[in-house]
Formats: sequence, structure tokens, C-alpha cells
Amino acid sequence: MRPHTIAITGIDGCGKSTVINKLIARQKENPTAYQVFSCTNFHDTPNAPFAELSKGMDALSQYADERNDPTIKYVSLYLKMTLFGAIERFFIDYYCPTILVTERHPLVGSLAYGSLYLQMNAKVDLQQKTTWNSALLEQKKIPWAAILNWFDLENKRQGRILDFWDLPAFLIKIQAQEPVDLVPSLEALFRTALPHKIIHFQIQEELAATRVGQNKRKEIHESKKNLVYINKAYQKALEYLESLGVEVVYLDVTDKNPIELTEIVLQEMNNSK
Repeated sequence: MRPHTIAITGIDGCGKSTVINKLIARQKENPTAYQVFSCTNFHDTPNAPFAELSKGMDALSQYADERNDPTIKYVSLYLKMTLFGAIERFFIDYYCPTILVTERHPLVGSLAYGSLYLQMNAKVDLQQKTTWNSALLEQKKIPWAAILNWFDLENKRQGRILDFWDLPAFLIKIQAQEPVDLVPSLEALFRTALPHKIIHFQIQEELAATRVGQNKRKEIHESKKNLVYINKAYQKALEYLESLGVEVVYLDVTDKNPIELTEIVLQEMNNSK
């Protein structure tokens, strides 16, 4: 039986990760209360499977940020999200939670961030040679053998024949669909379903932009301009998901500290029981 699933969403810099980390710490004290995991850096979650593979895919994502390359970044985010369904199933099957909380969600996030990366790659001629090509295999800090093996297994799981270097065109074709077709495509792609509830952290883009990049390199999508775009895309996506019956709770986080936010999220979780 599928537990009640809750996704915490919001633009970068809104405080999702901090709250998730506090929930993880709380859960250690009461491990039967709920399960929680991070997405897309699954290796940040204690006991989560595929930790090494997740780290390797994150190395590719960081390489894209260093290069400021939206095509490599788009593919790296896709690869990371292919882990979601298996990790979600692991926690459901082996920890049997009544509530499962995730930081982000591939279906929700794809409607917002995917829209941005579709736009950023719109001018890329995918019929010609792009930066997403076999020359990348020379980047030794990226564990290509593990990533390529996982992709081959994805092809088998999906029953498809797809060349690894054709991923950008494949993803853009999927992302260009209208939401009514896009959501089912993403459900099949990531082997998951929409969450029952979304707790969306709302924050001004200007404030969020001052928070990102303090402890690590900024990701490509973390500029103020891109955060504005993502925020608008989120609003549009959440309105659509509400029309499908997903419960959405909007939470203004501007003047709230992490402890307050965690308590509010815990209350929303209790309201879901």
C-alpha cells in the first residue's frame, strides 16, 4: 500500500534542504513516525540506496555548472531523477511508512525546472554536434562506467532503444508536451506517481538569490533571472496539479526560521494522517 506522500518544493534558496535535514534528525529519534529523503542528491539521505551512483551523477551536474552548460546540466538532472522511483520504492517496501516526505519531486520539479531547461536548450541544434558527446568520457572525475551501465539498464527497464548521446533531443521532445501528456510521460520515465500533497515554500526571488551559492558553486538555474522564471513556472504547475486533485499548501517562509518552518511542516504532516 502506498503511503501518504508529501513533497516539499520551492525555488532554490527557500530553505527546503535545511528543513529536510531537520526532519531527518527528528526521524532518527522516532524512526517509525515517517520516512524522508532528499532529491536529487539522494546520497545526502541516511540509508538511501545508490549513494555512490548518486554522487557520480552529481559530479556530472557540477561539471555542467562549472562549464555553464545547460545541455549537460539538463541531462545530468534527468539521470539523477531516474533514481527516484527505485529509492522511493525502497523506503516504501522496507520501512513501511505511513507518511513519506521528499525534498522536491521529479514530476513537480520537471514542470518547473524542466520548462526552464527546455527554454535554455531551445536554440541548441540537436541535429549537430553539441557539448553532449563522447568527448565527455575524457572527464575522469566522472564515473562513466557506472553511469553508462545505469543508462543501459534504464533502456531495458523502459523497453526502448536510445543512444546515450541522443538524450538531449529525447528529453526536449518529452518536455515540449502539454501538461496533460507530459505528466503521464514523466510518471513512466521516473517510475513514480504524483504526491498526494505538496508543501510549497514561497519566497521573494531577490532574497533567495542572496542565499544560493553561499556554501557551494551556484547551479546554472540559480541566477535571479532564472529563479524568477522558475517561480512563475512553479505557480503554473501547481495550479495544474491542484486541478488533478493534488493538495497544495502554500507557505510563506520569508520571516520564518528553520525551527519554525520544521514545526509547521510537521503539523502539516500530522494533518495528513
